[in-house]
Amino acid sequence: MAELTLFFDGNCPLCIAEINALAKRNSKQLIQFEDLHQNDFATQFPDIDRQEAMRVIHGKLRGKVITGIDVNYHAWRLVGKEFWVKPLAWRLTRPLAKLGYRLFAANRHTISKLYAKLTKQETLDKQGCSCAIPTTVHQSSHTNKVTDGLPNTEHNIDSIDSKRKMRQ
Repeated sequence: MAELTLFFDGNCPLCIAEINALAKRNSKQLIQFEDLHQNDFATQFPDIDRQEAMRVIHGKLRGKVITGIDVNYHAWRLVGKEFWVKPLAWRLTRPLAKLGYRLFAANRHTISKLYAKLTKQETLDKQGCSCAIPTTVHQSSHTNKVTDGLPNTEHNIDSIDSKRKMRQ
């Protein structure tokens, strides 16, 4: 049963890299991954503003919407790597972490373009997207089943590449 639904930008190589790292460690299937670019996103998740989720990472933790570093904290906690993100919850470092995330989020597309250039990934500028798409993505073979009050559908992380290719 998924505790966290994590909404991600499937056109962003940095996002894909983190999703792949999480998916590889998601052996207990506690995280469900949902691409914000799904055709039926608004129908499946009417309570998530897609534009706002593209600006700041969103998740649903046991049905409650969370954003920003809280999504990252809980995602890594659920895959057993809480010690990596523990400083995000500390009273003294949390304000700095939130500021750092806001700066990163505001510049994510520029950083993604640079990342794509450094890793020789093709960009989607022809579609008006300022991010890039990885030409090869290592993906997990885990299937995440949606439960606990969310639509009863399956979302397989392996399908990210095929969905992305269909949009192109």
